[in-house]
Amino acid sequence: MRCKYCVFSQNYSNNRYHGNKLLSYEQALKSVKFYLDLCEKARSYNPNIKPMIGFYGGEPLLNYQVIKDIVIQLKNEDIFKNIEFTITTNGLLLDEEKIDFFIENDVIVLFSLDGPKSQHDRNRVDINGNGTFDAAMKNINKYIEKNGFAFTNSVYDPKSNLREIASFFDSHSKIMSMAFSPVNDNNTTYYDRFLEKEMLEFRHELDDETLKEILDLNREKTTILLQVRYEEEDPLEYIEFFNRNNISYIIDFVFNK
Repeated sequence: MRCKYCVFSQNYSNNRYHGNKLLSYEQALKSVKFYLDLCEKARSYNPNIKPMIGFYGGEPLLNYQVIKDIVIQLKNEDIFKNIEFTITTNGLLLDEEKIDFFIENDVIVLFSLDGPKSQHDRNRVDINGNGTFDAAMKNINKYIEKNGFAFTNSVYDPKSNLREIASFFDSHSKIMSMAFSPVNDNNTTYYDRFLEKEMLEFRHELDDETLKEILDLNREKTTILLQVRYEEEDPLEYIEFFNRNNISYIIDFVFNK
């Protein structure tokens, strides 16, 4: 895929561009072992520590065999029996074998889905610029058939129709929207494509009453990522709003412009 807001899309000055290099099993195992060694040392002051290993990309399913081998390796070791595995995927390479493996090994799958086709296909496109909603939903539904539900992560920008997105998730009760966040604005030219008028209109759409109306549709299933720029915004008004309305949120502080 070539998502327009991807951190590897050349819109971000400090990140690499798309490549075809894959992490080897040996490199992956070395990294995981290093992390688990730190977790083992931490047991002295936190005996209930629960390691979490997340597979992320690019698209991690391009390297599925390494993921599978790492999970099997760690499941067969005695150091930690409570490791939690997660994977974030666009879902396009998901098939029956992968679905069965993830479910049987308690790997939490998080699908990247930006709402209905009209919203998702604006930014989440393949290498030829074609929308990926239909292919993604086909495999998400296959996963739901076996798992009963699916977790998703959504990204929005100033041209997103938030009501349409919220309505989509509200009408798909087996799709759980776990995170809803703006396109990362740290060291990027992505937002240069939007007119000042569009930015102002979008900020207006995020006023208290409008946001409350949107979130009421999906309150139990969504976590908001509140991205705050240091010395540019006061997050207290947002935090107070979220707390008043029992909305789950995560604060991401950006300390450089």
